[in-house]
Amino acid sequence: MKPTLQTRLVHSTSEHVAHEVVRTVVFLLDECALWPTLSDVIGRRTTIVVCGMWMAVSVACFYLTTSSLLVVLIQLAFGLVANAGWPIYYAAASDAAPEGAVSTANGIITTAMFVGGGIAPLFMGKLISLSGGWGERGGYIVCFFVMSGCALFGVLLQLFTERPKHDSAQHDESASQESVAQ
Repeated sequence: MKPTLQTRLVHSTSEHVAHEVVRTVVFLLDECALWPTLSDVIGRRTTIVVCGMWMAVSVACFYLTTSSLLVVLIQLAFGLVANAGWPIYYAAASDAAPEGAVSTANGIITTAMFVGGGIAPLFMGKLISLSGGWGERGGYIVCFFVMSGCALFGVLLQLFTERPKHDSAQHDESASQESVAQ
């Protein structure tokens, strides 16, 4: 039986546990501190655009992998933004929601993410099947570029949407401009 990527990367239970601890620490620092704080400073839209571009580039880089080490490095780069969207989308929805509709806005975000999370595996599986099957490299390459394209599409949507009136970075800019004018 041919070893899989997972069996080549994780040889024992202790190594697997160590990988999970590192992943959890990165997750906590990343999703709970880095991206939400950054979005408070530079704005939701800018942060979403940066994350989307980062996701698009890192997922497309899987096409270039030639070793297990590259897979790990690219996965680490992708992992730094993979969950960044959750707190920022909720914050952006809360910022943009009319008074009294914050829960509805957050419910829409949750529903959209779960629907996307349910459709994506089916869609990617179909793309892999249509592009040579599970044993062929071509299907995975198509999926990497489709995922990258989806991230870029999200960036384009951000660039062509109206900035919410409650965006903290926009508020800070206008407040500093008013204090300079006085």
